[in-house]
Amino acid sequence: MIIAHLSDTHLGRYMGEDEERERDHYEAFREAVDFILEDHVRIVVHSGDILNKPLVYGTPLKVLLAELGRLSQSGVKTYFTLGEHDIASYPGTPNPLLLDSVLGLAEYVGDGRRHGDDKISVFGLMRHHKAFTRKLEDKLEKIAAEARNTGSRRKILILHQGLHELHGPAGDLSLAVIPDEFDYYAMGHIHNPSSRVKGRGLLAYPGALHWTKIDDPDECGFYLVDLSGREPELEWVRLSNVRPKIVRQVDEEDVGMMVSQLLSENHVKKPLLSLMVRTTERKNMRKLEEELSEKYLLHGGRIMQVVRGSNGLVYDEPPNIERELVKLASEVIKDDVDAVFFTGEFRRLLVEGAVKHAFELVWKHYRER
Repeated sequence: MIIAHLSDTHLGRYMGEDEERERDHYEAFREAVDFILEDHVRIVVHSGDILNKPLVYGTPLKVLLAELGRLSQSGVKTYFTLGEHDIASYPGTPNPLLLDSVLGLAEYVGDGRRHGDDKISVFGLMRHHKAFTRKLEDKLEKIAAEARNTGSRRKILILHQGLHELHGPAGDLSLAVIPDEFDYYAMGHIHNPSSRVKGRGLLAYPGALHWTKIDDPDECGFYLVDLSGREPELEWVRLSNVRPKIVRQVDEEDVGMMVSQLLSENHVKKPLLSLMVRTTERKNMRKLEEELSEKYLLHGGRIMQVVRGSNGLVYDEPPNIERELVKLASEVIKDDVDAVFFTGEFRRLLVEGAVKHAFELVWKHYRER
């Protein structure tokens, strides 16, 4: 039994911002489906963040339905859960439009119930925010009890969570609370591919199908999982059409040489270029940016400059607002979990005008802690 494990496709990323980079995610998804069909894989699991935003419309939905349709018409069964990018504004609520759209093409397993047949049982839960970790742990206990009484030959658990033991502060859950009753743990949320033994089975993150940030891994793909033997075996499938990215730093006096070198290189697909120039004062780089734009997509649409001043370095680069908000909130509240909660989901609901839902979330947050 071979299954394909995909995650974090983020269809619609850069929509309305950059058409070329938006297409990257559609092309990566199509390439993965091509491989699955050519390799005659019969089961696909997707660990969430299917879309980049929970709004179901336009090209992202069109591509999703077309590719799921290709799989379904070829007799491929697709099981999926939802990540935070797929979830509706109301906390912890699956987007009904997304679920209705894929009805008949793929099976949603994020409800914690058993899915599958006598050969394979598939369980899953949608993404749970850190504020609801206890509720997530309770649900996993119920899943474990049901899985123990299931007679299927193979059992799969699909989650969209980070793990403390593997991802440190990015983790939401301890590996110890994930039940040992499964042969394969199809994980999502973390963009770096990794795998490890878990009980009698194998736990794996395939990473993003196409990178979304400059510090994501350069190589992207998915896993083929062989469950026919006594122990699961993984095969990494590297996608060939992932956009390359290049990161360079150079002193002001050497920038001309660096640009000439970059322009002499040839690439099948325009790389994303992050070029940082160390200088003593801010310079007009427009001419160099225009030259580079012939062969590269510039990260942030420009060359970044680091100005050396008497007070240290000043980065000509937009700050990470989300990270700074969490940092400031943590200093005031003196609690990292509350800081993440109030600057994250709670703030997002207030911005969207869902005040009632936001305050319901506060009540749930403190009741669960």
